[in-house]
This record gives sequence, structure tokens and C-alpha cells, in this order.
Amino acid sequence: VERLRSSHDLDRTSGSSKTLSVPTSGTYSIKYTDEGEPCGGFSELTFTRVDHLDGSMKVQYKISGTFNDKDGVAAIDEGFVFDDGTSAWWKMTYTVGDVGLQLLKHGTFDFESNSFSGEWKADTGVGGSFIEFKCTKPSGKEGESSAPLPSSAPLPSSAPMMSVNANVEQAPVISNAQESKYGKDEPEFEVNPVSNNGGTMSLFDQMNADTKN
Repeated sequence: VERLRSSHDLDRTSGSSKTLSVPTSGTYSIKYTDEGEPCGGFSELTFTRVDHLDGSMKVQYKISGTFNDKDGVAAIDEGFVFDDGTSAWWKMTYTVGDVGLQLLKHGTFDFESNSFSGEWKADTGVGGSFIEFKCTKPSGKEGESSAPLPSSAPLPSSAPMMSVNANVEQAPVISNAQESKYGKDEPEFEVNPVSNNGGTMSLFDQMNADTKN
């Protein structure tokens, strides 16, 4: 990996490159040899343009994505390719299946035919070559830029704008004139009513007398 990375950095500053076509992100169908036996799989690749501010003449793309084959599912840890398809390499680690296994792939992309030719090698020492490596389902994200949007950029049209005071449910207000659970004919009780025998009626007696009436 260090050797490929150093070689890639050296080539990046060695001269200009002519862009024939931008890389196509999407699903790539893959056929390769493993210890002489033909195997198959597919890979989801995303190419993101990386612009350098160090005076580099060549433009390169960062490679990210996943790889699926008989050994499981691997995630790409690091990878780059020039805009002319040369010096392509990426390193990946299996996260499902043969967890921890690392592979290094290197070769050349043909962005006009959306294909790749090259070799692969595992950290176990086993390696092979690619018989077929071709994009079969483009995602439509061709060489997207990694530059962030400016802070003044408008929100996407799909992002709804919400008003602060729109459709705010108000808490119910209880009026003094609102009817109670007794209805309009709610009985009124005196503070110190007088009974027939001249004594003071309790609140309980008032309720019983109102019921009898």
C-alpha cells in the first residue's frame, strides 16, 4: 500500500493529464481468479473528485464503496485513481464473512467503457487477476465533487420550510361562564342556611334536601 501510495503521489506531480471521460459510480460486475479458480462478485463504487491546492497538475478521484464475493462483504478503506484512469488502487477490509481479511487491488480504469483491468492480493499472500470488472448499473453520480456547499446555499426544494407560529395548538381557556358537570341547573348552596328547627344546615344536609326536592 505504501509503495502504491508513494508512486501515486509522484505521478500526481509529474505532469498534466488529459481527461477522456469522468468515472461512473455504481454497481460493477466482477469476475476474477482465486488460486486459478474463476470466481464472481460485485462491487459498489463511488468516485469523488479531489482537487489539490499544492500545484498538482493531475486531477484524481477518491474511491469508496463495498465489495461482495464468496468471502463476504468488504468495505473500501482507502483508494484513488487519476482522471485518465491510471494508477488506480484501493485497499479494503472484510466486515462480514472472513472478518479482518484485507485485500489490495490495483490497475487501470477505462472510463469510456466503465471497466477496470488489474490484479488483487490478500494479506495472506494469495492473489489473482480480474477477468471482468465492468459497470452494469450506473448510479448517476459521475465524478461528484467533494467540495462542501457554501453556507449561503439555499435549502433543497425537498426540504419543507416550517413556520414557527403555524398550526400551533392553543391550550383551552376555561371561562367563568362555562357550564359545570351539573348543567345549567347546578344547585347553589348557602354558606350558613337555617333548617326548619332553627338550626344550621350542614352542606351534606343541603345536598340531601335538594335531592328530595
